[in-house]
Amino acid sequence: MFSIVVFVSIAFLAALVAQVILWRVQLPRNHFMMLLVIFVLFLLLGIFGLRLVADWTYSLLFVQCYGVLALSYISFYSLIEGQSPSLSLVMAVHRKGAGGLSLVEVDELMSIEDVVGIRIRELERDNLIFTKNSTYRLTRKGMLLARLFGCGRRVLGIEKGG
Repeated sequence: MFSIVVFVSIAFLAALVAQVILWRVQLPRNHFMMLLVIFVLFLLLGIFGLRLVADWTYSLLFVQCYGVLALSYISFYSLIEGQSPSLSLVMAVHRKGAGGLSLVEVDELMSIEDVVGIRIRELERDNLIFTKNSTYRLTRKGMLLARLFGCGRRVLGIEKGG
């Protein structure tokens, strides 16, 4: 069992190193898709490597453990990659240290931040929306995502959010 933990750790760290190298060379246009490609590639390499030295149960354990780590990281990456108002506020308070951030400074920070503009550019970059006749429209991918989230919200009984 310990060997599978080591193997998962090595594969996961190798994927992270590959991501850092790729991001340093050239930042990809679609971060999410590139992360999926990187982590799926290392998943397949790990399965192939395990099949050479162990039976299929180790491969199955590898897929489960590595999959959880990879999907958790990809989800976490979206938090640090985006410029949400919450993250901007937390980082500003952190920079201020023990003295904290005054309410006036918070108001100034939030008035400077182009929260909506940032989100629109990210949606366009990820090919979820496009402009036509001076209006924003959902792409096919955006429509699929909207339906998926709408269904999830209905199942959970969440009426409003975002």
